[in-house]
Amino acid sequence: MTRPDDHTAVAGVRHARGGTPVEYVGESDHGEGTVNQAAHDYYAALQRDYDTMIRQLVPRYDEMVECAVGLLAHSAPLSVLDIGTGTGTVTKRIASRVPDAHITGVDASPAMVQDATDRLAGVAERVTVLHCDIEDFAPDHTFDAGFSNLVLHNVPTTTKTDLLRNLSSWLHPRAVLVWGDLIRFDAPELQQSAVSARCAFALAAGCDPAFVEENFRKESADDHPLSVDAMRVMALAGGFASADVVWARDGFVVLYLRNGGTSP
Repeated sequence: MTRPDDHTAVAGVRHARGGTPVEYVGESDHGEGTVNQAAHDYYAALQRDYDTMIRQLVPRYDEMVECAVGLLAHSAPLSVLDIGTGTGTVTKRIASRVPDAHITGVDASPAMVQDATDRLAGVAERVTVLHCDIEDFAPDHTFDAGFSNLVLHNVPTTTKTDLLRNLSSWLHPRAVLVWGDLIRFDAPELQQSAVSARCAFALAAGCDPAFVEENFRKESADDHPLSVDAMRVMALAGGFASADVVWARDGFVVLYLRNGGTSP
């Protein structure tokens, strides 16, 4: 739903372009059961130059990815579920850092899947990329580890716990899930400060002002980021035994989740 405390930063993008402040819609018309069409459209636009634009929109992106991939490599898995493979750039880093693992990548964008398939051709014998929404995914085996970076904030809050339960059931007992994502601060003044800083960073990094505007409009109206505390509570409710914060910067976080229970 629309979050008024984010308006100022996005309006600033319009002013930087010489226009008027952007008007937000109210409650999203998109269904709560799956990642909405706005997210699919956004990533289709981002896909055109993803590896450049993501670094303009996410300060310390490479540091975040290095932390997340390093955590995954530390667990030395033989099978990895990569949720939201995107262009395959991070998946390729996982394949390099975890050379004994078979990686199953899942992405809802056919264009991203094609990009990833092309980029991962050199390791195709141990990487499988599937065109599938993660909420429709139904694996026939469990995995040693899971990985998700900058994906799950697109999933509605009302269904995210169910998704985490599914993820827990898809992993071996005591397996690891590395969860990197956008977060939301509970205090409105901290949230506004973080959005304003990221907006300024994106513009200074050369990101197209129109796309900066669209990015923060999407975050405000269509995304479902959680606070760090809410992420940890949701992970535990979803069947994970522990959820540790390993890295947090600029409104983004990397969590290290240890699975609990038994797999079916």
